[in-house]
Amino acid sequence: MRVVVVSTLAGAAWGGSEVLWAATASRLAAGGSSVVAVTRDRRPRPPALDDLAADGVELRTWRPAGRPARAMYKVGVAHGPAPVGDVLLVNMASAHDLVTAVAPRAAVRRARRDGTPYALAPHSLVERGMPDRNRALLRELYAGAAAVVVPAAGMQADLERQLVVRLPACVEIPTPTPLLTAPPEPWPGAGTLRLACVARLDVEQKGHDALLAALADVSWRDDDWTLDLYGSGPDEAYVRALVAFYGLGDHVRLRGHTDDVAAVWRDHHALVLPSRREARGIAITEAMAAGRPVLGTAIGGIPDSVVDGVTGILAPSPTPAGLRIGLERFWSARDDLEGWGRAGREHVLRAFTPDPVDRLVGVLRAATERPAN
Repeated sequence: MRVVVVSTLAGAAWGGSEVLWAATASRLAAGGSSVVAVTRDRRPRPPALDDLAADGVELRTWRPAGRPARAMYKVGVAHGPAPVGDVLLVNMASAHDLVTAVAPRAAVRRARRDGTPYALAPHSLVERGMPDRNRALLRELYAGAAAVVVPAAGMQADLERQLVVRLPACVEIPTPTPLLTAPPEPWPGAGTLRLACVARLDVEQKGHDALLAALADVSWRDDDWTLDLYGSGPDEAYVRALVAFYGLGDHVRLRGHTDDVAAVWRDHHALVLPSRREARGIAITEAMAAGRPVLGTAIGGIPDSVVDGVTGILAPSPTPAGLRIGLERFWSARDDLEGWGRAGREHVLRAFTPDPVDRLVGVLRAATERPAN
């Protein structure tokens, strides 16, 4: 089987949205399939792409070289970098990416013209107004997919509402993490409540600004707690300024990006993720796999993982007021956190059986047995 994967990720070198397709590409290549991965040109190249190349995956970049070729590619005349395969998988950081990502959209249209089955894998959904022409475009492309792979069950209904179309080809496959196969981390010692937020510093999506505003107003502001912010991104300076503005410097520290998530959970009691939009949240999966409870927001696919009062707390909204309510409940339940962490690991292990990578391989193989719509 010849598989072509196109990733739309553009705002970062790598991210949680890339984990499932990359693991699937490696497994397919190991099994003898021919796999081509087409990504945006990223310099320096992320180590994950080097790993894919070492596993036998052919790497290409979005756009063909040269202005004339790129111009033809944009209008669909030139074929561009996406070669012909038996099946096409387009992996999208956002469900709306095909509106603005010209090269991936051209790859889907070419697949439709050629009768090549394709699967679309969106990883988040933006709730905002959409011009009718964009809705019509996305409706056509999603409805024509042999499969639509979503990381959380609730995303199907939200996507169908936005596009005003039924998507019976939707299949839920959560994003895996290596922590699922590792033993849970021992519970940190008592004393200071050590919280961590593992998220790209992008306040529009991840909500760091609302979290800091809420922490400035909680009843336990001056008690014994810390919050470590792990991640990098475009809003780092803004987040630092907010920490100073709210006078939280004695409690909140920016730790930068880390690739060693297991080490984070050896030293912290719980994850706080104040996202404004999130499909399921790989940071949530990682924390729960390590045996840590989660304070999350009741948006997107987060409630699929965070069961309120069982595996953590759901803040009613990703606003300062909503997060303050969740934080107050979390502080009051400090004695329950270790038990919630154990329940969270059991919950996430059930959700990830059978293996997500095997499931996506099966979806792609099944797609080759029937034409795209």
